[in-house]
Amino acid sequence: MKIIDEYVNRKSVRQKIDSVSPHQYEGLRQLVEYHGDYVFNRTKSPLSIRTINDTIPLMIRNGVHDYVNNLSAIGSVVRNSLEHYILLYGDNANTAWEKRNKLSIQNEETYILRHGEVEGKRIWDAGKQKRSDRNTLVGYCERFGDEVGLEKYTKMAERQRYTNTVEYYIEKYGEDQGPVLYRERYPSDYDLDEYKDYKKMVYKMSNIVYNNNIDVINPDNHTRTRMGVENGWQLDHIKPVTECFSKGISIAEASSIENLRMLPWKENLMRNFDK
Repeated sequence: MKIIDEYVNRKSVRQKIDSVSPHQYEGLRQLVEYHGDYVFNRTKSPLSIRTINDTIPLMIRNGVHDYVNNLSAIGSVVRNSLEHYILLYGDNANTAWEKRNKLSIQNEETYILRHGEVEGKRIWDAGKQKRSDRNTLVGYCERFGDEVGLEKYTKMAERQRYTNTVEYYIEKYGEDQGPVLYRERYPSDYDLDEYKDYKKMVYKMSNIVYNNNIDVINPDNHTRTRMGVENGWQLDHIKPVTECFSKGISIAEASSIENLRMLPWKENLMRNFDK
């Protein structure tokens, strides 16, 4: 069809696709029949300009050919979930989705992947300090005043607690992958008692190791405190206790001197938020 030929040969589209298979051509023909002759017209089409310029070429490039049903279903799935990616990427969905999630994680590794080792580490360190200062009750009160700052901080804390639930993981990653990723991050209910015992022993052993090696772990003699104490520091596990438990790392190794360091309590708190 002339309508389809003109569309796939547009310079803006041709830059994004290599070729159109017979199955894909048939899918485009069905799209024309479903939406009408103006389906690829950027001023008269019932589809958005973004769908015409980006979404359909993305589907073509990844071998998708059921454009009518896939475009209709996009609005009913969670954006950026695996189900969403299946509609856009077809057989390449898992690879594209895993890559997207890896790069979306806000940690030092992904910043280095994006910006290079030196610049990535610089941006990450600067951002970490800024987040540490801003995302505390003191930071909220400084920006918004005591009353509004307390209200906003409380809402942020409630939202943060929600992000640690399986419901949030399902909302973000979909019905299939959400529970799987949640269980990778948190011990299952079946293992909860075992995890609590493990955590208790790691903390107990860590304090013993700390007291026997203060000069090595805390050479600057920072004051150990609870969260919220100005200029306070805390004993931190470089490899988190949850990760040690899920990987079967021994209590001795999890609480070893190599896995212990001192961090300001704000930085330690935000490290948990980042994870």
